Amino acid sequence: MEGEVRHGYQVGFSRVLNNQGQCQIGYWESISVHASLSLTVPWGKWAWYATETVQKVTQDYYLGSQDPKNNNEIKIIKIKPPKS
Repeated sequence: MEGEVRHGYQVGFSRVLNNQGQCQIGYWESISVHASLSLTVPWGKWAWYATETVQKVTQDYYLGSQDPKNNNEIKIIKIKPPKS
């Protein structure tokens, strides 16, 4: 991972590579799941590449959120880009 890290969580702009060659790049924000647990989710312009040329999630604007109805699973929701 490269980018800004606070309290062990990526925030702001960063790039995350995993051992399968996938890359998640974009803006991140930390959200609280409950008092003792936080997670980092996409927050703004973000993309996920499965390989160098194939996008798993296209580059666009996203917000990450928690779904309490589905075992607190993290959902990534595509949003309209902010007006300039």
